[in-house]
Amino acid sequence: MSQAVSPATGKPYGVRRACAVLSFARSSFHAGQTAPAARAGGKRGPKPQWSDDQLLDFIIHDLARSEFHGEGHRKVWARLRIMDGVRVSRKRTLRVMRENNLLSPHRPRAKTASGHKGEIITDEPNLMWGTDGSKILTVDEGWVWLFAALEHWNSECMGWHVSKAGTRFQALEPIAMALNEVLGGVDFDVARGLKLRMDNGSQYTADDFRNQIRFWASPPATPSSSNPRPTACPSGSSGLSRSRSYTAASLRTPRRSGRQWPTSSSPTTALGAWKDWVT
Repeated sequence: MSQAVSPATGKPYGVRRACAVLSFARSSFHAGQTAPAARAGGKRGPKPQWSDDQLLDFIIHDLARSEFHGEGHRKVWARLRIMDGVRVSRKRTLRVMRENNLLSPHRPRAKTASGHKGEIITDEPNLMWGTDGSKILTVDEGWVWLFAALEHWNSECMGWHVSKAGTRFQALEPIAMALNEVLGGVDFDVARGLKLRMDNGSQYTADDFRNQIRFWASPPATPSSSNPRPTACPSGSSGLSRSRSYTAASLRTPRRSGRQWPTSSSPTTALGAWKDWVT
């Protein structure tokens, strides 16, 4: 417009004067002009040495050779620069890993296949017992501890003990009860050939507990993290072996020691329900 000549006067008037007369903003005039052609080649700047696809292959190879799990983009970026000579921007490495779900939250640890089925059943009785403790809520006395010893052969309850305290000494009571009833006493070396399976609770890792079962010649079979605590029988899993808390609302006052519960109906019913539940 600045070079256009008026047909009436034969003179050029320019953009500023014409827009002022027509009450038209010059910014709107310039915005309406034809936009310049887009620059060929996408992003500005020099072309990178490695394309995104090539960088992705480097990242996948680096993650596969690493001996650690859960590493983020910073360590991948540093190893590519130092070990492979692939010098790229850290933010570009982060972008490529994020777009392909390669950041640590998307790469969980691969679990190794284990032949353990989660259960241990012996071929005959008195080869392995399991023991554990649980807490029971009573009406009159509040929380009490229940310790029991179970047979891995058929999940039979071999011995039990109820007390307010849940120390290492109370944890030994059901085992002593089972030894008296099954093997005839608690003398030295009475449990030779019998394994005792338990968890890593404070009662079962105490020196007093371990020394006593060594006196009975019953070696402990504590499960490791790769070998979980099994159920004694697939059809009747032990609630104690899974450390469950058994709430008996009708249970009032449990007997702390002895072989039988009180003769009142509520505690007897609660004990019968518990035995049915664990076996």
